[in-house]
Amino acid sequence: MSGDISLPGELLISTEMSASQLSDLALCSKFFYYKHLLKITEESLGALSPVLQSLPPNQQKKYLSVVKGDNKEVEESIFKSSAERGTKVHWIIENYINGNDVKDSSLDIHDMEAFSYAKRELKNYLNNSEFNLISERDLKFDLFTQKISSKPDLIIENVKNRLSVEILDFKTGEKDSVVEKKYIMQLLIYASGYSQLYPEVQEFVLKSVYLDQKQTTILKLSKSEMNEHLSHLLSGFNNFESENVNYCKKCEFNKICLVGHS
Repeated sequence: MSGDISLPGELLISTEMSASQLSDLALCSKFFYYKHLLKITEESLGALSPVLQSLPPNQQKKYLSVVKGDNKEVEESIFKSSAERGTKVHWIIENYINGNDVKDSSLDIHDMEAFSYAKRELKNYLNNSEFNLISERDLKFDLFTQKISSKPDLIIENVKNRLSVEILDFKTGEKDSVVEKKYIMQLLIYASGYSQLYPEVQEFVLKSVYLDQKQTTILKLSKSEMNEHLSHLLSGFNNFESENVNYCKKCEFNKICLVGHS
């Protein structure tokens, strides 16, 4: 059928994969291969030491220059604190949507500003009988032979127009053009799952809400356009040798990839 998602061969990575994990494919096919197929961990990278000794001196130097970053511990600490803040802000927004008390003494001025922007984006939908808001609800579905689990931040159903739905993903931290492609794919996966549950829906409004930048990116797609976009991103399964060089500096596996580069 025209507009359906298409991909050669069978897709089966594990018993179940989250939408967030699958959307790593949009960052870099090779990164996805290392992380989710080979399941390489940070600890297992230490096993490369014997291999390192067999490399030519220039390759050893290149490897060490990547592995021994002076700011590695600082970067890991920043990432951890950013993730914790993101979880906290998402919890505040979820409780606000569900009408619960959101007072929290741990919120700083940046958290409050992020929360204020979320409230501004939601003001036309809350306490409005025309809309049904579904926050952080599990969606489980199949994408080809792969079982997918997902939990969209927010789905907004229009009671008077069941042919259209909005799906929102709240983001904290800096807006990153490299990682943005992953966020788009994640929203497309959500849309695909929702489409399977409610096949009558023909229009998807996908929103990435960047709370700290006070910006919202909107992608409005028909059902066929949504499937075509997702098919294109899933084409990375056809070539796990392909790389996204723009992501290399952020990638935890760059120490593997860059060894063989000239």
